[in-house]
Amino acid sequence: MTQLYTAQETAAARAKKKRLWIMFGVATGLCVAVNTVLFLLFRFPKMFGLKNLASGWGMFLNIFLLTAYLWFLLFFFSIKFKLTKNFCRMLKGFDTGLREERNGIFVGYDDTKSVKDGVDCYNMKTSEQYDKRGVLSERMILIEKTRPKPEFNEGDRLHYFTHANILVEYEVIPKLRTVKIQDT
Repeated sequence: MTQLYTAQETAAARAKKKRLWIMFGVATGLCVAVNTVLFLLFRFPKMFGLKNLASGWGMFLNIFLLTAYLWFLLFFFSIKFKLTKNFCRMLKGFDTGLREERNGIFVGYDDTKSVKDGVDCYNMKTSEQYDKRGVLSERMILIEKTRPKPEFNEGDRLHYFTHANILVEYEVIPKLRTVKIQDT
């Protein structure tokens, strides 16, 4: 079976999430330190041996730095951290959640973009037999966008595991060859 997600990948994603938290903490600490120094410097200039500082410029600089930091948080950390958090949550679900084991016939890939729990995916169509009557119905299975599309040919028989309709493992079942027996 071909696994799409390994234990090393899970560890790397969690390490990336931890690095983002550390970067957030360092950036927040630096912003608080600079704003505290600027506040004290412009509010109490005589305490630092300075004569007259224009407190208007100091407050403007303080507000500007705080606003720039908040925009930086909004655009960088919210987007980057949210994507990483969603990916880590998806990987954690693979470890702890239920897996469905199915057999199906590969139909093709769909070009529409899907989002499952905040993770971008593309769709793979399969035909599956759901009941004992033998009626095939089409099922859309999601594959995460950062993964390369598996090389399947139309009509390949697949044995696969999914979690929350996301492909986790797969195997191509070889086709049976028909052999003609000659009568003598």
